[in-house]
Amino acid sequence: TEQIGNTIVVHSSPVSGKRIVVQYDSERITVCKKETQLSKPSEMTFNLYAECPDSERVEFVSYSFDQNPVDDPVSFIINSKERYSVDVKIGYEGINADGELVQSSVSIVRFKPVPDKYELYPNYPNPFNSSTVIEYAIPEKSNVSVEIYDLRGYKVRSLVESPHEAHYYRRLWDAKDDNGRLVASGLYFMRIVAVGESRTFTKTKKMVMIR
Repeated sequence: TEQIGNTIVVHSSPVSGKRIVVQYDSERITVCKKETQLSKPSEMTFNLYAECPDSERVEFVSYSFDQNPVDDPVSFIINSKERYSVDVKIGYEGINADGELVQSSVSIVRFKPVPDKYELYPNYPNPFNSSTVIEYAIPEKSNVSVEIYDLRGYKVRSLVESPHEAHYYRRLWDAKDDNGRLVASGLYFMRIVAVGESRTFTKTKKMVMIR
């Protein structure tokens, strides 16, 4: 099982039949099966897909009535209602031509929502007293830096300087500079620079520190 973008892909070895059950928190995400082209389409293969939102699960069953095994990956599109990671439970069963259970597993996939664009969100709270949260979105692999500047344009704090995978992120600024000293009240600027595979993103926002 792997995550590709906002899709979870369930892989399996060749079997005569398989059943996949995806359980999820409906307050945080929705799940639906992605339509894909079968590598070996056959009129002798039976597929059944059901969405059960009341019980917070979707179910997919595939069975081959001929000698062709069912081994195509099955993809599920995850639509997240928030920016944070969420656990998705995936149950899998595989049977042979005699109807015997030959494979069985239950796994927890940590789904990370992938944004469709770069963004630097307003910090909160703002104004702030002792600390504030900075959130940003990275839609592709990028080298990211997040820095804090004062009104004169001097860098006060380097919060982030590292490679990032595609995801939403948040960092806490504790109102201290790079030397661990509390900064004075006033206007500050948070600045993000993200160098990605397709573009470079830069954005600056204001924030106010009050003591």
